[in-house]
Amino acid sequence: MTIQEMNNNPMTMIANLVDQYHAEPDSFTEDQAEKLALIAFETNTPFRPQTKKLKKFFFDLADTALLGLIPNEARPKRVGEDLYGESMGEDIAGAAGSLLGLATGATGAFKLGKAGLPKAKSAMSDAVSSGKQTFSNLRNLRKDIAGIGNVGVPF
Repeated sequence: MTIQEMNNNPMTMIANLVDQYHAEPDSFTEDQAEKLALIAFETNTPFRPQTKKLKKFFFDLADTALLGLIPNEARPKRVGEDLYGESMGEDIAGAAGSLLGLATGATGAFKLGKAGLPKAKSAMSDAVSSGKQTFSNLRNLRKDIAGIGNVGVPF
């Protein structure tokens, strides 16, 4: 097979592009890399995208510690993940991040509850006292208004 025939062979072109991606993944845009992953998947060409283990670990840690407040759309995805799924390393990193995030969130909630409970009780007591005082003031105001004329304010 001549060099010209090799360059005209689609499978050779795909293999060359995949080799270029493996050598320099940053030289491809995200869209180009996704398209290349799809073509490689459809042609059974081996494709090894960069993993996002560390990013997934920290995302899952933060998301779990914050009780899921971070939208799942923000979770890092590697190129071709929809086709190939997560790598075992990414699964393990995500699970470890979730477990550590659960421990972090539970510890924070416990400390907040322990430190904040007396303050919360005090604040509730102050609110109840303030509410009683306001109600008493309204009752006195009603009496004052009723003294001016029979207004009939229902308190």
